[in-house]
Amino acid sequence: MRAILSLVAVLLVAGSGFAQAERYELGQRLKAFEKQWDKTTDAKLKKKAAEGLPKLTGLFFTGQFGEAGRTLDEARWILEGKQPSDDEKWAHSLYAVPETRFFEPGVGEWSVEIKPFYLAKGELPKGLAVTIDVPGYVERTSATLDALPVKLTLKKLGVPDLYIRGDAPVTVDVRIGERSVTSKTIGVSVGTDFAKGFGAGKGLLAKAKKSLAADSLEWNTAVDRIEAITELSKGAVRETDIPAGKLFIELGEIVGLGEKSKSYFTHDRGGEFRISVKRTGESTLMVASQGRSVDLAIRARSLGRSIQVEITRQRTAQPAALVHAPEGDAASGSILPDQKAK
Repeated sequence: MRAILSLVAVLLVAGSGFAQAERYELGQRLKAFEKQWDKTTDAKLKKKAAEGLPKLTGLFFTGQFGEAGRTLDEARWILEGKQPSDDEKWAHSLYAVPETRFFEPGVGEWSVEIKPFYLAKGELPKGLAVTIDVPGYVERTSATLDALPVKLTLKKLGVPDLYIRGDAPVTVDVRIGERSVTSKTIGVSVGTDFAKGFGAGKGLLAKAKKSLAADSLEWNTAVDRIEAITELSKGAVRETDIPAGKLFIELGEIVGLGEKSKSYFTHDRGGEFRISVKRTGESTLMVASQGRSVDLAIRARSLGRSIQVEITRQRTAQPAALVHAPEGDAASGSILPDQKAK
């Protein structure tokens, strides 16, 4: 079962920009299934839920993302030990597509489209409704779904002159009548005057060429940050949520330290962070673990249209993490130093 899901996960990040929103949504449903799988202790339920999973790979290769999502949902319901009604399945079938994952607060409007990821059985249920909220950034907006798809226009909040840059969750709650059936979150980034921000980012990249060592973790990470932020600013949707506001701030810190001939990724930098390494390169990262430093060797290997990033503890030569990333000059992943480097 794990082999099938791992293959699907690799496929989700291995392709081109085609059907980005659908690929993202399928990834979210895969995560929901895996979470429920890990919570389930009943071996019989797991065996039954796994019966339909082998067809996932074929559904993905033929572009049937919706049917793949339905397969994952049905398997998850088996694990939960409950079977939703036809009306509830309609609610679960829906997904939200923001017009962009980047927007400026306090200026104009921002829209989110609600549509079925796959077609549920029967007629659209009466009383089907959705509420969308980005606390502090848009007005909470609700609508009855009498027909699909439907686009909700949300009024932005905030003061345009106030400098803001950060990341926020979009909450999408689907109801039947007054009863909430399913609630999901989507990550977006919010910032003031992004046009200047992108210009500053390009300026930072120019500085990075002068201050950061070629093929270093800092250099590859800086390049990857600029690419991600630029793509999102143009309305692209990556296969996972990108905390672009946080990454932009860190980009400035990486380059600033580079100008002082200092490294960003050092043994005293704890917490969760994203790194980028060249596809065919190797880097060493120092992280803190139980009061001491541990060398992590990071190796990137090409696997056709995806990248396998192996992070190994030098002292014990044991794998600390394994990350798959899309093909390109850099591969990104997350490390929790205090947990994965023990």
